Amino acid sequence: MKRLTFYSYLKKQKNRNDPIGDLAADVLADKSFPKDVSSKTDLLEYLNNAGACYGALAAAKEVFSDYQAAAKTTC
Repeated sequence: MKRLTFYSYLKKQKNRNDPIGDLAADVLADKSFPKDVSSKTDLLEYLNNAGACYGALAAAKEVFSDYQAAAKTTC
């Protein structure tokens, strides 16, 4: 079975009408976003370096936790 990546999980969130949906849309529009992000630390570091606001960082923490839970159930 193919492993669920954070990027593919985030793509599924792009139509949400909340901060996670906003983050997903921003990430998908960012051509330099690393598609192989595998830890919350790496995600937050990238977003911090890109100048993300507090709301985006909070959404990133939440969606990464959601992703980890989803990844466990699909493996």
